[in-house]
Amino acid sequence: MATMVFGAKKYAAYGKAQDDSENETAEIAEAVDEDGKTIKQKAYSKNKELQVNVLYDADLEATLPNVGDKVTLDGEDFLVSARGRSSNQKEFWKRSFTLTRKDDAELEGLTAEAPSGT
Repeated sequence: MATMVFGAKKYAAYGKAQDDSENETAEIAEAVDEDGKTIKQKAYSKNKELQVNVLYDADLEATLPNVGDKVTLDGEDFLVSARGRSSNQKEFWKRSFTLTRKDDAELEGLTAEAPSGT
């Protein structure tokens, strides 16, 4: 019998998870001939992206990550590439986060200090 998994993963630090998705993609270089037809493709980089949607909780808002922050989920580091909030007439507000990483790159989030101009 197959082992099936029900429900969204738990992201307690961000609120009550409603749904999440995980996607892996590759960057692909292409060579084309004189007619514009692709004659060769080569994968050269892997990307991983997590999308997490949680119920909006005003009590957690000050502790939630911002765009550009480095975060760790399930022992893996990511950069927050997007953060949003949605609402409609029939549901509670939701907060969304998009977390990304490429290859085994060293990740460095934005800092509170602006770089020196000198």
